[in-house]
Amino acid sequence: MHELRYCAPPSSSSSSSRPDVFSWIDDDDDDDVSWIDASGSSRCSPSRDVRGPIVAPRGGTAYDGLPPPPTDDDFSSSTTDGRSRSRSRRRRYRSRCQYASLACAIAATIVAGMAMAAAYRRRLPSPPAGAEGGDEGDGARGDTPMGGGGADGSVSASAADDGNAMATADGPIDGVRYDRVRHALIERGASRYEAFLDENSAQRAALVWIARDDPRRLDPESAYLEQRYGLAVLWFCTTGNGPHERRAPDIVVDARGEGGRGDGVGPRGDDELGDVGYVAAAAADDGDVDREGDDDDVEGGSIRAARDPNGWFRHVNWLSSSGVCGWEGVTCARREGGGDGGASHDDARDDDGYVSRVELRRNNMRGPIPDELYRTLPYLEVLDLSDNGLVGALGPEVAGMHRLESLNLTSNDISGSIVAEIGDMSTLEELLLADNQLEYLIPNSIGNMTSLRRLDLSGNSIQGTIPRAVGQLRELTTLDLSWNLLFGPIPRELSELQALVSLDVGHNNLGGPLASELSGVTHLAILRLNDNHFSGEVPAEIGSLAHLEELRLNNNNFGGTLPGSISKLEGLDSLSVANNHFGGTFPVEWTSMAGLQHLDVSANELMGEIPTSIDSMKNLRSLNMAHNAFSSAIPSEMGSLYKLEYLYLDNNEFDSTVPKELGGLTNLKKMSLHSNLLVGNIDDHVCKLADDLFLTQLSADCGGETPELSCDCCICHDRDPNV
Repeated sequence: MHELRYCAPPSSSSSSSRPDVFSWIDDDDDDDVSWIDASGSSRCSPSRDVRGPIVAPRGGTAYDGLPPPPTDDDFSSSTTDGRSRSRSRRRRYRSRCQYASLACAIAATIVAGMAMAAAYRRRLPSPPAGAEGGDEGDGARGDTPMGGGGADGSVSASAADDGNAMATADGPIDGVRYDRVRHALIERGASRYEAFLDENSAQRAALVWIARDDPRRLDPESAYLEQRYGLAVLWFCTTGNGPHERRAPDIVVDARGEGGRGDGVGPRGDDELGDVGYVAAAAADDGDVDREGDDDDVEGGSIRAARDPNGWFRHVNWLSSSGVCGWEGVTCARREGGGDGGASHDDARDDDGYVSRVELRRNNMRGPIPDELYRTLPYLEVLDLSDNGLVGALGPEVAGMHRLESLNLTSNDISGSIVAEIGDMSTLEELLLADNQLEYLIPNSIGNMTSLRRLDLSGNSIQGTIPRAVGQLRELTTLDLSWNLLFGPIPRELSELQALVSLDVGHNNLGGPLASELSGVTHLAILRLNDNHFSGEVPAEIGSLAHLEELRLNNNNFGGTLPGSISKLEGLDSLSVANNHFGGTFPVEWTSMAGLQHLDVSANELMGEIPTSIDSMKNLRSLNMAHNAFSSAIPSEMGSLYKLEYLYLDNNEFDSTVPKELGGLTNLKKMSLHSNLLVGNIDDHVCKLADDLFLTQLSADCGGETPELSCDCCICHDRDPNV
């Protein structure tokens, strides 16, 4: 039960029999309401449906939902007319209350809607620069710029009047166009709504440029809007400016005179060009612009780098009136089924072209790669951003580039892991992520990239084992996993890679015996297993790799004897087995490898004499046999290795004298003979190499109080007699 005391206003008649104070009673169990006086006596019991809030009356006036207060007529029971009038009055009050409640509900809905709209407007980004009039068009610009706008970023008076314009500290913007562009980008998945809320984000800066500053003024429905926006986001993300310094580039025009801001008119008038860095005209006047786009010939990097060390080296036509196909480093292909059959396509414009290649190698880019680049270039085939300063993780969005054939992010600071989604890139032929800061594991999904030909993950901190799924990459020709933290054996599945030409897993923690199955990769030309923990003997089957040109087994734990089967590798150019535990003698069979240019067997446990047939290795340029136990005399036949440039025989047990035939090595640059048992004098013919030719370093045991060797042109060592 609800009770509300009602204080009636004083009656104008002093003889009124109506009480001054009443209580209104509403029983929840029925629709009856009653007015009672202070004594509790019921004065009237009108049956009615009470609606509306229970509101205390003011000044004796009934509010919505309250029954009308009793009047003098209500207390008159002498005639039936009084009761009729009272009932009629109550009906009128009830109708009015119902209408009032409906009006209040409608008003509340309108107010709530206005509040939501105001809140939505407040969440909109406040674009930074001036705007042209008009809404859209194919390169058309409005006749007059939007006016107004305070320095505090509030909406100008004119904008507030029609709701179609916004103003920020940098100038007004066409709010309708801004909303349409933003809506189109969100609807097509170019960016998420939240990206535009951050006033310092590159996404918002690109949106403002597209909506207001871009002289092209593409229609929001244009098929080329996304790719123009995506490249603009790349610019604002990687120009190295701080979050409060997002700005368009200094416009550099190409040889055709294109660039600038459309028809030579800046977006806010010529007197304001300096405020936003539009210096094309001034640069053109003083010759500070390279119209051929070749900034790299300037001493110290580039003209652009000298003006702004945080800017790109090359950026001709970027964020200009030119179509993206005319932006430096961007290549377009014709849109399928578009245009007039190819007769009039202009690469300087967006029409009938889609971006197929973005190549900005060594361009002083700093910052993260925005996901928008992956989302907005669906026809991209080549992305080369190598040798820059890009940071951040390689997110799963990259897998959305379903036409990409080459991804080169070598020599950046990309971090995080290789996402599993990368396996969805079935068209990718080159994945080059070397020299970054990638960690964790190589995902098994990499085996799904069946079109892959080159995989280079070297120079990272990738851990774990080499996944067996790599064996599914049947088109793979180059696999480089060197300089990581990989461990475990080389999976036998790699023997399935019949197209493999180069395998480099050096500088890891790989171990175990070398699987003989690896010899089944018959087209292998480069095999680098160096700087790991491989052990056991080198399988003789390695000699079946007939196309091998480079074999590096150095810095492991291999043992046994050097396999003579390696001599079958007639095309071998470089062979290193240094720093292992190989014993026995130097294989005579190896001297038949006439094409070998570099041979390193140092730091092993080899002994005995060097075969005199070594003179058959006519193409040797470097020979390192140091730190072994070779003995007897240095063969004079070495003097016929005329191409030899580096000869290291130190730290062995060679005795006798230094053969004068070594004086015939006219290309020699360095020769180490110290820490041996050599005696006598070094012939003048040898010293003449140091006096007249290229020999810059000749070391021998010619030092100490009682030198074993006499030499006037040597760097003398004092041999330890205990060695």
